[in-house]
Amino acid sequence: MIRIAAVTNEHRLQKNEALETIDFSKYDWCWIDFNHPTEAETKLLLTKLHFHPLAIEDCIHGQQRPKLDYYDDFSFFVTHTIGMESYREHEINFFWQNGIS
Repeated sequence: MIRIAAVTNEHRLQKNEALETIDFSKYDWCWIDFNHPTEAETKLLLTKLHFHPLAIEDCIHGQQRPKLDYYDDFSFFVTHTIGMESYREHEINFFWQNGIS
């Protein structure tokens, strides 16, 4: 599932934009959240956002060590946190991309 929250150039919050049709030029920044993406959604991460296949694979398969990988158009981070209720470790993966187009 992919969810998007974005702030427009007029500083308004937009939620639930579709990745297939989003026009990034209308936004100052976007938060794109995905968890267990479908095969079609994974293809969008490759084609629409141009994320590297190995970075996407790291997100999907998990159990990565903390790291920071630099790619041409973005950086990929893996970090870990502890759940407040379960005290279990959780992996968090995120991409930082400047100038999405």
